[in-house]
Amino acid sequence: MGEPLGNRDEGVKANLWVIMTGLGVLVESATDPAVLMKRVVPPKKVGGKDVLPHEPTLVLKPGGIPMLVRGREIEFLPKGAGSPELKDEYRKLLIPVGKDLASPSKVRIGILDNGILTEGTKVVLAGGSLEAVHVDENYLLDKVSQNISISLVGLFDPDQDHRTQVEKKAAANGLLYRRQIMPADGQPSVRIGNEEFQLVPVAKEAMGNLRENDGNTDYVVWIVNVASEGFSDPDPDLDRDFYLLYDWLEEEIEVRYVPITERKRADDTGQGDPPGQCMYGHAIY
Repeated sequence: MGEPLGNRDEGVKANLWVIMTGLGVLVESATDPAVLMKRVVPPKKVGGKDVLPHEPTLVLKPGGIPMLVRGREIEFLPKGAGSPELKDEYRKLLIPVGKDLASPSKVRIGILDNGILTEGTKVVLAGGSLEAVHVDENYLLDKVSQNISISLVGLFDPDQDHRTQVEKKAAANGLLYRRQIMPADGQPSVRIGNEEFQLVPVAKEAMGNLRENDGNTDYVVWIVNVASEGFSDPDPDLDRDFYLLYDWLEEEIEVRYVPITERKRADDTGQGDPPGQCMYGHAIY
């Protein structure tokens, strides 16, 4: 895939990597940058179709056991500061949650005010940088790539059963967060609600496309928020779950469009389509 993901910096003890796929909205704020991940328990009806349950699940690499987050806040320690950098080249790969999916809408301020999300999870991503990436298969580091193999080709109104064609554009199905941790900052860990878990280093040879020859120790967390039972819609290229992301927004939008995507197999392994049919929206708070 060309150059490894991320940038090099001398004198840093650790690289913290967080890969995310699934139903979530990126919220940009100087004081509380985060990804909001939508819980869907029990199933909901969208356009007359069931949307299967979604529950954010976190895995600590290497070899961690999947942990259900169940609406608790996720924060990475030592803490970072400010919003992570998101370059325009990656921003354009995110699909905005808003009218016509053209420009991002704002998230309701009350969702973040209380510090408790009854309908979802907040993943705090302070400091560092963000990239929009393609993920062929969850939990496999060699399946994370900058070679995007999904395209947005249309919009669908599930209430009116109406489709609109749009100019074809590449669309990512995952986010990659990276932060560099200085030696004096201490041991990296992740806090899930009131529980804290120490991270375990991942060997360089197991880092796949995230591998950096910088001599730093690597720590990896993977967060997935996709239905484990399969897609609720028989058309795998229609992202009905995206409709649910509008529930975060502060404004009333009469028509809730969902993306129609065109996907191609990213490799010849026979593994099928990539995960993350509920692709990332992008909202400004």
